[in-house]
Amino acid sequence: MISKDDNNVVGFIKLLSSWKEAYTWKMTSFVSIKTLGGPRLLIGRVLFDTVKPKDDLGFCFESGYVIAGREIAKVHSGDINVCVDNAIEGNLVCEKKTFHLLLKDGNTLTAWFLPVYHPSVTFGPRLPSLIIRGSPTYELLSSPGFRHKEMLDWDLKSADQPFDNLDELFTHLGFPTSYQSGDSSTLEIIGISPTLIDADSRISAGSAQIKCRLAEAGDAKKLKFGYKVFHASSVERGSLAGDDFEWSRDASSRVGSASIPTNEAPLLQGFLSYDKIGLHQWWIVDPEKRLNLRYALHEVFDRELGFIRRFLLTPEGKQNRAFEHGMALLLTLLGFSVAHYGKLSNMDEGPDIIATTPGGNVGVVECTTSLLNAKDKLVKLAQRTILIKDQLNKTGHGYLSVLPIIVTALRKTEVEAGLEQAGENGIAVLCKENVEELLERVKLPPNPEAMFQEAQRLVPTTKESSSFETTK
Repeated sequence: MISKDDNNVVGFIKLLSSWKEAYTWKMTSFVSIKTLGGPRLLIGRVLFDTVKPKDDLGFCFESGYVIAGREIAKVHSGDINVCVDNAIEGNLVCEKKTFHLLLKDGNTLTAWFLPVYHPSVTFGPRLPSLIIRGSPTYELLSSPGFRHKEMLDWDLKSADQPFDNLDELFTHLGFPTSYQSGDSSTLEIIGISPTLIDADSRISAGSAQIKCRLAEAGDAKKLKFGYKVFHASSVERGSLAGDDFEWSRDASSRVGSASIPTNEAPLLQGFLSYDKIGLHQWWIVDPEKRLNLRYALHEVFDRELGFIRRFLLTPEGKQNRAFEHGMALLLTLLGFSVAHYGKLSNMDEGPDIIATTPGGNVGVVECTTSLLNAKDKLVKLAQRTILIKDQLNKTGHGYLSVLPIIVTALRKTEVEAGLEQAGENGIAVLCKENVEELLERVKLPPNPEAMFQEAQRLVPTTKESSSFETTK
């Protein structure tokens, strides 16, 4: 059991208490394994939300070895505290049954509080999370009376609602895959942000039209929108209170609208807070103006990035060379200095792309339209990175960061098999989801140094150093 005075527990409750009145619904999801001592939780989650999830998200599953499900229920007063009290004892309480995290051989529960984002999220409104960990998953999957994990997959295939394997069941319930989840049984409590800056906000005719969404049960008086307007030779800073917005309602939330004069400025950065706690930042632009000089020039020949999108996101991009060309162009538009060695027929021993930031940090990029280690790409990328680091050390540039990066045209769920090897070699993995996000960022002022730092966080965590590892 974890103490109620644990700093992680106290911090999570304190943060969510600032807007707990905004939560009206909760969604409880779980996957548990049947053992001789009863079902034990493999992974579970309680998500507190400000709107009702779709009714068709309800789910109930049972096979010979597994019980899984997803329940949707209204939130009652005190539910957050009750949920946390249960979690620190290792319990996930559902409508008809309670599931327990496995503890054995002297193992203890540990807690981890993430005040900004859940580990699977890197942008958007804040998503504070409390993660409770039990015994390692291999202990649960090797409990008395339980067979090898391979038999678990075949058990799922034979169910009335068949799943190919455990990861497919995880994905169906919205969980990270078993590799991404780490090597311990896990119980998560997550709180959706009660407010956000609507993506429809934009600058037009010398004025920024701001739209914010607020939970139906939220208090508009606690809202504040801070902003920076980027003029040609100065930055204007200010803020609007919730009372400065005109409020209306739609099917899911309250919508606040306000106008901020921008004159000729093409860009505004917004910061949204609730009860003095920052929750979301967003860039608001004039769609008729281009904040990225490289993008503005590129648009002369390729409106709305149609050419690059075709190479990166469509079947035409399944040709590896076309995918390479698209990635080289995208990195150039994002502000990197790019050398595309892959297009040179006599440079087979070089990487596909070397992308350099203005500060000199180096991305060694390999592109693939299939699995990560097809044609030994991961091994070759690791070797080429070592050669580049050695050369930098010899020439007095050893202080610079060198990051091997593999970019795939596939989604993360399709390349799970290669993630561990990539992590062992310190290789960042960019999947189709990451490429889609980068395409949107072309419209913003380029910041390759920040993107390089973000890429460093995309190195998969190995089982020996799980990203969920924590101590009390």
